[in-house]
Amino acid sequence: MKKVLYLDVEWANPKNKSICQIGLVSEDFETEEPIFPELNLYINPEDKFDENCVAVHNITNSKTKDCPNFAEVWPEIEKYFTNSIIIGHNVKSSDLNAIVKNLRRYNIDIPVLYCVDTYELSKKLVKPFEISDYQLSTLCNYFGIDIDNEHDAFDDACACADLLKEFVNVFELNLEDYVEEYQIKDTGDFVEYVSSVEFRRELNTLYGVLCGIELDNQIVQEEHEYIVDWLESHRHYIHYESVGHIIKVLKMILEDNIITKEEIDTLKTVISMYLQEIKSSRETLATQFLQGLTLGIKADKEIKDIEIYNLQKWLYDNDYLEGHYPYDKLIHKVEEIVEDKIITLEEKEELKKLFDELNNPIENLNNAIIEFENKSFCLSGNFEYGSKAKVEEYITSKGGSVDKNIKKNTNYLVVGEDGSSKYSNGNYGTKVKRAIESGITILKEYQLFNL
Repeated sequence: MKKVLYLDVEWANPKNKSICQIGLVSEDFETEEPIFPELNLYINPEDKFDENCVAVHNITNSKTKDCPNFAEVWPEIEKYFTNSIIIGHNVKSSDLNAIVKNLRRYNIDIPVLYCVDTYELSKKLVKPFEISDYQLSTLCNYFGIDIDNEHDAFDDACACADLLKEFVNVFELNLEDYVEEYQIKDTGDFVEYVSSVEFRRELNTLYGVLCGIELDNQIVQEEHEYIVDWLESHRHYIHYESVGHIIKVLKMILEDNIITKEEIDTLKTVISMYLQEIKSSRETLATQFLQGLTLGIKADKEIKDIEIYNLQKWLYDNDYLEGHYPYDKLIHKVEEIVEDKIITLEEKEELKKLFDELNNPIENLNNAIIEFENKSFCLSGNFEYGSKAKVEEYITSKGGSVDKNIKKNTNYLVVGEDGSSKYSNGNYGTKVKRAIESGITILKEYQLFNL
C-alpha cells in the first residue's frame, strides 16, 4: 500500500479510447513523497478524434500529431503501474479500460493491475441528498478542492489525489479495505476497428501504386524511394494483428535495398488476399486503386507513353466508374492526349498536373473572397479552432448559416486543418467529392478565419 499512482487519461474517441493525454502522479502513500516524477504526457492516438471528445478536453490532432504513440510511451511509464495501487475517478470503467485497450492494440503484455475507484468510494461515503452528482468536479467543489483545469489529465489526477486524501482524513478510512484487482473486459474489437478504417484505404491505394509502377516494366530509384517512404509512414501498423504481416513482408522486401518485379508481385499478392475481405463498394475500391495508379505512374517523376496507353486501357476496362469523380475528368484528358497518336511533352505535363489536382483536391484551392452575409457553409473534418459547434457559432456571428450536408444552394465547404493532408480521391469523404462535382467553393480552415 506504500506505492500509489493517481491516474487520469483523455482519449480521442469513446469507441476505442485511443489515449491522447495521460496524467500520472506516483507517491508513497504514507509520506506523500514522490516515487517517480509527475508526468503530463500528450500522446498521438493514431486514431480519429471525435468532436464530442474534443469539445470536452480541447485536444486535437494538431496538438498530438508530432507526439509519440502509446507503444513508444509505455516503456517509460510501465514502472508507474507495476506493484502500485492505481487510483482514479471512474478508474475501472474509464482510465484502466483505456490503458488495457491500448496495451492490447499494440500487442503489449498487460500487467496485473490493482485499483481504488474514487467514484465508487464517493457513493459509499457521501449521501446522495448532500450532493447533486458524483462527478469529480462536483465532489471537489463539495470538499473545497481546486481543479486548475478540468478535463486536463494531469490536473484531474492531482485533484483525484486531493480527493482521496480528503476521504481518508474525513472518514478515517483504511484504504486497503477498498483495493481490488482490475478485471480485464473484452477488448477484441479494438484492433480490428482501428486497422480496418484508414489502413485498408491506404493498402488499396498502395496496391494501385504498385500496379502504376509496373506499367512501364521497370523499377527506378525514385519508385524504390516512394515505397521506402510509404513503409516509414505506415510502419506503426505492424502492431495490428490483422495487417501486421503485410508490413513485415514489405520490410523483408526492402532489406537488401533492391526491389524486383517478383517482389512487387509477391507484395501485390499479399495485399490482394487481404483486400478480398473488405466489404466496400467496387466503385469505392476502384477509385482508391485509381488514385494509387496515378501516384505510381508519376512516382519516377516521368510519364512515359506506354504508361498513358496502359492507363487508358484500365479506364476502358473499368468503365462502370463513368459518372464517378474523378474517372470522367481523367478519361476525357487521356483520350484528348492520345487522339492524334502523338504524345507531346507538354501533354505529359498537363496530365501530371491533373494527377496532382486529383490526388490533392484541396491543396490547390483558389484565394476566394469570402462573403458571410446570407451565405451558407458546410463543414468537413476536424478543426484546430475547436469543435464544429464553435465554428458554426463563428459563422453565424458573421451573418452566415451552416448546412449539415452539401445542398444545391450551399456556397462554401470548409475543410478543417486536422487530417486534411489525408484527403485524396479515395479518402477525403463524400462532402469534398460532392463539392468538387457541384462546383462549390472549397475553403481551408485558415481561409475561413482569414489567417
